[in-house]
Amino acid sequence: MSLSRNLPRYQLTRFKKQVRGVEGFSSSLSSSGSRSFKIATCAAMFPATSNFSHESRGVVASASSSPSAAAASASSTGAGGPAVSEAVIVGGGLAGLASAIGLRNIGIDAQVYEARDEVLGEGTLLCLFPNGLRALNRIDPAIVPKLIARGVADPTCLNHSPTGDLLFCWDLASNMTARFGFPMLAIRWQEVHDVLRGMLPNDAIHMGHRLVEFTQGEEAEGEDGEGSGTVDRNGSVKCVFQSVSGGQERLLQVETPLLLGTDGIHSEARKHLLRVEEGRNGSGNENWSGGAAGDGVGPRDNGRTIWRAIIDSSLTSHPPRHIVTTLGVNRTAVVVDSGAGRLYWALTLVDGADPTVSSGRSSSGEEAREKILRAFEGWDTVRHLARATSPELILERRVLDLPPLPFWVKGRVALLGDAAHAVTPSLGQGANLAFEDAAQLVECLRAHSGLSDALRSFQSLRMPRVHAVASQNNASTKKVYEKKEPGKGRGGSGASEANAAGPTFKEVAAASAAVAVREGRDPDDFLYAYDTFALEDSLVAAVVE
Repeated sequence: MSLSRNLPRYQLTRFKKQVRGVEGFSSSLSSSGSRSFKIATCAAMFPATSNFSHESRGVVASASSSPSAAAASASSTGAGGPAVSEAVIVGGGLAGLASAIGLRNIGIDAQVYEARDEVLGEGTLLCLFPNGLRALNRIDPAIVPKLIARGVADPTCLNHSPTGDLLFCWDLASNMTARFGFPMLAIRWQEVHDVLRGMLPNDAIHMGHRLVEFTQGEEAEGEDGEGSGTVDRNGSVKCVFQSVSGGQERLLQVETPLLLGTDGIHSEARKHLLRVEEGRNGSGNENWSGGAAGDGVGPRDNGRTIWRAIIDSSLTSHPPRHIVTTLGVNRTAVVVDSGAGRLYWALTLVDGADPTVSSGRSSSGEEAREKILRAFEGWDTVRHLARATSPELILERRVLDLPPLPFWVKGRVALLGDAAHAVTPSLGQGANLAFEDAAQLVECLRAHSGLSDALRSFQSLRMPRVHAVASQNNASTKKVYEKKEPGKGRGGSGASEANAAGPTFKEVAAASAAVAVREGRDPDDFLYAYDTFALEDSLVAAVVE
């Protein structure tokens, strides 16, 4: 196959650079043959173009003209059918529900087990970007229109100083649909969960079931001890869940050919898969951009507190369809119109930035609000929001992420979403990466008749992508929270640290983009044009060879 008929020269050059870069980074992640590994990594790194797409990238066309997802998936599944007929999913959050929808659409009976009796979004807002919405569209074309109807698409994004001066307007935010075929969507977490939950039958969701343990045969161990061995076609994973009914604890045993851990940053599935104690929190590990993980797999504290809430938008004068970001010295604020008359705000503070504010957990919403008022002295908008918010609505959390894991797949078990690669919110890519995981896993299970090949392909495709996004995320975080001495902010030598402006949004975006440019990628295309749909074997083989 001639590449010149499919790729413009500049894209081909960039593609070859990406292939070389991914091969070097990921050589330790796969023990499969070099050609098959190159095929996987090529498909993972190259963003979608119209030449490779088998369906419209536009939201309207996909929603209105596509046949049902189940019928479309069945028609494109290999002659041998998907790699398994059943799957158990641990975790009923966004990654778990999206995975269940995709798996059921290709004929796999996916059952979701959630530890909590009720799943609530805890006042959280998401920014879903074109890459995440495109992944959801791959999973089921009915999802994206439902989400758009509940959120704010392609909002205006402004960067203000702590005193309210306009510093920068991110024009791309309001032009995502025109450039990438899908919008940037500001939407509450609970709205996304409700849409996904509503697309699954009630008997596929099992609330109040906590994973106690799981076991699988020796087939799960490869020579490297990291799950590279093949799995027996008739093997299974034996799971034990604990539930409480009528005040009585009950243990439920479930046997499945495939177990997916989508239970978030505090994942029980991850703890059992890697067989280590969660208390070893990875404090000795390098950052994501550093590459190899150390011996810890638990959440890593980033030295910051975050406060957030969702309130009635009538309580403020925030303009509709706007996102306003303020970056100060060691503190940030984001205010978002989330639609339906609701407003979301989130504030972060670096530990020790204000000696009067303890980094310890607040005992009440009132105490949390008092911390905010002290830490954000001079930030009139933030202080107004804090005073307008009922204390019981203020949520206080630590900012956490995960160190890079040595593997996500072992035998018949795979980790997805925050259970595998939780990142800080600098680029807003956490949920988007989870949806990419779900779409890619569905594609791999559909394309491969063998489970080992499907899961190895999933890991080889997803790990390089996630590590690359995380490196850009880290660069953004570093720029936002770079160390400054009091009086060194944009407010001038007379400004206090509390109300001095930090870097502009433009400067932070440039720091993230620099990472991509050094690695031969267009930063915006790499993040937002990404498509999990695999390239045909013949095309990728032609590129590599």
